[in-house]
Amino acid sequence: FLAGTIINYPKMGLQPPDHADTLPLTLANLNCCCYGIPPLRPGTTGHRSGDWLVSSKIFTGRLKVVSIGLRMEVQLEDPASCQLFAVCPIAHGMRSVCVESCVDSSRNFVIRLEDPGTKRHAFVGLGFATREESSEFTEAMLRHEKYAEREIAAAKIGAAERQQQQQQQQEQGSMAAIAAGPSSSSLIQQAANQEVEALYAPRYVPVTLSLGNPGVKSG
Repeated sequence: FLAGTIINYPKMGLQPPDHADTLPLTLANLNCCCYGIPPLRPGTTGHRSGDWLVSSKIFTGRLKVVSIGLRMEVQLEDPASCQLFAVCPIAHGMRSVCVESCVDSSRNFVIRLEDPGTKRHAFVGLGFATREESSEFTEAMLRHEKYAEREIAAAKIGAAERQQQQQQQQEQGSMAAIAAGPSSSSLIQQAANQEVEALYAPRYVPVTLSLGNPGVKSG
């Protein structure tokens, strides 16, 4: 998987990722271009879109930001066929790794495309024609992250409430057992234990000593 190539799912005989478990929600639908980009030069702090060449353009089409549960995807779509062309999957909390703003332009980014079969990846340049489109792209990702944070917070609250209910049920069960006293089975077991103890207990035979009066002789 060479840097600057696009994952063309139909051409490669691959199926797009299966999202049947969660209903996808499209947060943005924008026009974009993608470029093959040179590697970062030593000592640089970020990617510069000024280094991209017009001749290195590798894709022109539609971009969608799709929210799928706690994760999201940046999907590149062929506008003519409406087929998925490539995907930048973004796990929760990993946006800064998968999408990076260029240091010299607010309209351009570098995104991490991933091959769904081999999991190999490549970084490509992403450009928008206007700042409004690039801002909408960023806002869509932020909306998803806020939604994911709310879902995680709600899940934590739910887990804490379930744990508290379980503790209360255990405490109520213990108190009910104490109030009911020993059960019939425990009384039977206790009686059996007492019988066994009595069977194996050492037996002492009392002995009565009859001592005569030492001063009186028997006739």
